[in-house]
Amino acid sequence: MTNVTTPIDPSAEPFDPFFSQIYGSEWNACVGSQGSAENYVDGYMEAALELASAVIDQRQYGKRDTLAMPILYNARHAVELSLKFVIDRLVAAGVVSHPHPKNHDIKSHWTMITNAPLGDMELRKHVADLSPFVDSLHDIDEDGQQLRYAETQDGDKSLGGKSICNLELVRASLLSLNKTLLAMKYRAIDLVYERATGSFTASCSRRDLLRMAGMLPPPHEWSEAAFTTAKTQVMEQFGIGSRKFSDAVSIIKGHREAGSLVGFEFKLAHLTDEHAKFVIEEWIKAHPATDRGEFDYFNRDWDRFRKSMGDMAAAVKSVTDTLSPEEIADLETIFYIGRERMYCEGYDEQVKATLSEHRVAGNLMEEVRHLLTKTNLLDALVRGTEILGRRRLASELRALRPAVTAD
Repeated sequence: MTNVTTPIDPSAEPFDPFFSQIYGSEWNACVGSQGSAENYVDGYMEAALELASAVIDQRQYGKRDTLAMPILYNARHAVELSLKFVIDRLVAAGVVSHPHPKNHDIKSHWTMITNAPLGDMELRKHVADLSPFVDSLHDIDEDGQQLRYAETQDGDKSLGGKSICNLELVRASLLSLNKTLLAMKYRAIDLVYERATGSFTASCSRRDLLRMAGMLPPPHEWSEAAFTTAKTQVMEQFGIGSRKFSDAVSIIKGHREAGSLVGFEFKLAHLTDEHAKFVIEEWIKAHPATDRGEFDYFNRDWDRFRKSMGDMAAAVKSVTDTLSPEEIADLETIFYIGRERMYCEGYDEQVKATLSEHRVAGNLMEEVRHLLTKTNLLDALVRGTEILGRRRLASELRALRPAVTAD
């Protein structure tokens, strides 16, 4: 047993052998009010993997029999918690109308998700990938009892129809299971955020719409055979009919990011293409290609430093004098949308909010300075204009300094 280096005094009142606070915080775990549902979902899977690996890697042959059941039980519980986690989020997002009854039947939880109108190709795939694991664990343990007790409630021997459990096979399967559970969990989380944008149909999620858009030919070919071919491929891949395809296309045409993937161009709220390029040209003057901000703090080149500060001040004044307050708010919004890879749906409201913030602050020159000092301004504006459906402008901005890479 590992020695506890921090002294424990059982006589201290009140004393709890598991939850008392002791001196030293290196091994403090966040539980209860500081914990989260994901800790439970991930933790049992991690425990199963750690146990299986410990037995095999440390060649603990004597523990094969004793740890096999805890390993499988932890894996089963991880599956149960993962399915419940996903169902809870689907209910909250309105994808599923009602929660599952409170029980430990993993097969019925999986069936509920499988039969639900998920409207997302990726999530359907992850749920389908769970099938062999759910079937195996359900067959040996319908309600989580047989992996915990040597006898069932009916007095029968648990796992009576089984005699061998190879831990190398178990570990390999656990690794695959863990990958699937994580993919399913993260896709469910993302789907909730996507649904909040309102960009989806009854059969296709926001991500599906983006993928569909990437499969369609440019608008000028929509009356030609290329569009018919693409339509057939989309319907087959996403399992939808002609009417649902039309519903998807209707949203794609008016969606900034999806529509731009097809070839539609969308105007920015206030910032003109000319002024966007002007900003980057001024930014380049303040950030020469040979200047990476590298200064020797012990032997500074003060002439270079003063020139750099002067170039920045000139660029800030030039941009502030040229752009309107609305364009500056638009510029800042596009920067953050690109830097954070945000959804395009909140763009107009974000511009309005940023403009209000600038008016309250009353210092546009400082707002511009904040942006022009960003070494990743070009990369973020390129990405932001792409997200917002102004891809031609994004290409023109990138052409102003092709060699710059994202920070």
